[in-house]
Amino acid sequence: MSSCLNPLVDVQIDKDGSAISFGGSGSSLSFATSSISVMAGDDIIITSSNGTIPYSATTINYGSFNAGTSTYSAPSSQGPVNHVISLDDFLGVSGDLTVNILGFGEEALVDFEMGASWQNYPMSLVQTTDGSIYLSAIFGDGGLGWEGAAIYKSIDNGASWSRSDTYFMYIEGESHSLQLAAKDNDVYSCGYTFGSVTWNTEWYIRKTSNGGNSWSTIDHYMPISGDISCSAIAVAPSGDIVAAGNDENDDVYIRTSNDDGVTWTTIEQLSGIGELYDMKISPSGDIWLLVSDKIYVGSFSGSWSWSGPHQISALTFSWVAYQKRGKIELVSDSEAYYVGRVGGKWQIFKTTDGGVSWTGVYDYGATSEGVDVIVLSTGEIISSGNNATSTHNHMVEKSIDNGLSWTQTLNVGGTTSAKYEGNYSFELQNGDVLTISSDYNTDGMKIYKSFDKGDSWNLTSHIYYSSYTYSSLDDYAEDASGNMYAVSYIAPQGDADPTSPFAISKSADNGNTWTTIGYERTPGAHLWCSELEITNLGHLFAIKKKDVKEIRYSIDNGVSWSNIAASNSVNELHHLRAVSSGELYYLENEVLKKVSADGLTVTDVYTFAIASGQSSLEAKLRLEVMSDDTLVVNVRYRDGGITETMSIFTSTDGGGTWNEKLKIASSTFAAPYLFTNGTSDIYYILSGKIYESKDRGNSWNEIYDGSLGSARHIVFSSDNQLFFSAGDNVITYSNVKASWFVVWSSAVAITPDYGSEIANLINCKLSSKRVCVVAVNYNKGLDSANYIWPLN
Repeated sequence: MSSCLNPLVDVQIDKDGSAISFGGSGSSLSFATSSISVMAGDDIIITSSNGTIPYSATTINYGSFNAGTSTYSAPSSQGPVNHVISLDDFLGVSGDLTVNILGFGEEALVDFEMGASWQNYPMSLVQTTDGSIYLSAIFGDGGLGWEGAAIYKSIDNGASWSRSDTYFMYIEGESHSLQLAAKDNDVYSCGYTFGSVTWNTEWYIRKTSNGGNSWSTIDHYMPISGDISCSAIAVAPSGDIVAAGNDENDDVYIRTSNDDGVTWTTIEQLSGIGELYDMKISPSGDIWLLVSDKIYVGSFSGSWSWSGPHQISALTFSWVAYQKRGKIELVSDSEAYYVGRVGGKWQIFKTTDGGVSWTGVYDYGATSEGVDVIVLSTGEIISSGNNATSTHNHMVEKSIDNGLSWTQTLNVGGTTSAKYEGNYSFELQNGDVLTISSDYNTDGMKIYKSFDKGDSWNLTSHIYYSSYTYSSLDDYAEDASGNMYAVSYIAPQGDADPTSPFAISKSADNGNTWTTIGYERTPGAHLWCSELEITNLGHLFAIKKKDVKEIRYSIDNGVSWSNIAASNSVNELHHLRAVSSGELYYLENEVLKKVSADGLTVTDVYTFAIASGQSSLEAKLRLEVMSDDTLVVNVRYRDGGITETMSIFTSTDGGGTWNEKLKIASSTFAAPYLFTNGTSDIYYILSGKIYESKDRGNSWNEIYDGSLGSARHIVFSSDNQLFFSAGDNVITYSNVKASWFVVWSSAVAITPDYGSEIANLINCKLSSKRVCVVAVNYNKGLDSANYIWPLN
């Protein structure tokens, strides 16, 4: 039979992309065009003039092939990929076809200015041999609402800080670093973590050996199926690393490593003795354990033997600061101090007989919390805590006579909105003393330094956990040179004036790196760059809003900026839209205004008045521009009752006169969105449905009924294909399916799905079709980090 077949091949691709024909009379199904393209989630029908149906796919790596309908189906949410499918017909004639799946793939991080997260509690501090300071803290993740472990480093005795480690063992879960230890220049972090699957806490120890440049988990200890945590870590006189913690059964575990954390051995499991709060190692190597309100002391002589429990006080011991319950400060094998909240008050106790008996040496006398106590190398005692009232003032007490008398040397706070919580004090190698607290006002830590052994203090630095907190790309634009610009709300950055800034992110290298332009902060005022527009002259216009509302303007690619328009605190500025002359239109409430091409003149063009029979006008009208500079606006009226009216108007004379093209009354309006596709077509979204006019607004058709979710963003590809977002999905229309279908879903493409979401749809240069999704991907551990996913 094969000798009768003609090897010539005839191939036809239908104009609408709905079918692929291949064939001729040959011995194989070969192709004049080597590949076909299909959108992720879409179908394409394959036909042949020389094959005999039904066809079957013998090789297929992505998607599926329906032999009954000769249809290849690309998988939804598939990223861009080329692959080969092998087809056989009914008589065994075969051929290979390369399928190019057009899909969205994550490509670029939009690097916005970072804001301060909503908490940052100091937990532990150490100094290494080279003088570097490491401070562990527990921060709040602004995106997912979890808490994570952060470690900060200072190489200038606390004057400035950088983040050395951010740790989540589980993205959807928490990690807490409770205590640090330093051996030479290595640093160990001890704490616990848990995930949202089992919710069981898990013991972990992390280490850095390269100056904090990288950290690794060196012990993940889970001897039981329930909760266990590492609470304390120290370096023994022998050089061994000793860690201690307890499980949900109140068993206390002690683990040691004699090879700097490479291997670990559990040397003790003390059953049912209570919850471990602190551990210290004496000069002779004895281990002191603070368990609930009691002290246990372990000594080694061939095996471990323990004395105790020795009760510190009969009064109730309570939590202090954040996840602390007091501290032991060892002076010698026999002498030690304990500080905590005992009987509801900041109290300090002292022992001189190896922890057997304890005597109170300090009592604040009122509701308060004692958090830390240290004995300086010169003998002075420094204790830090707070008054535990509405202000939680950060306070320091000092004794120069071994605790017989005390003097308060620091008391900061003082407003009902300021809450200082989480204290830590530390003597540096040069003899200076640091005391640190967390300030709810600024979402950061304040570091005070004393140069005179705690007699006086100076605020020397702040530490903030900065991330892409609450970021969501609000607007995006590109100029003729290919520069990319993006704007977003930026959370307060947490200094003495915790207000949000105005800032624009710019990239000149396809999103690989970003710089901040136009940065501005106004004391006491929250700012936000909400919109950006670039005219055909290359001039940048941006709306600055929130407490101060202005339009900013730059003619040098964002190097310098001027304010060209302002409103009072009531009126809203919105919808910057450029026309071909280089002029710019925008709305201030119901007033249409125009900015001259040079940015120097602003004129009122038109005021949209309340229509007859209506009681109010929606403040935020929506403005768009057609390719011929026709202006389109939609207006919402209210009649004083439950009925609203939405009207769409067009103007062909620059806004001087307007023609009403559509008027709809309803009691169930959701916010309407207005779009144009760059030609004369107009679209609007109302109550999640999409409506289209192909004749400049004279007639309208519903083109999407909301069945796949409420439509939100609309964007048009370079070949004028409509894409829109609905919930987690990006949707477009299939000619083959004759229906709308899901191209991409953040819930599928971003795994695991920790609440990742679509922030926007934009036209951008990274996509061959100029269609990009901006999605928040929480898996990166950067809070609300926005990533561009181009369609290619």
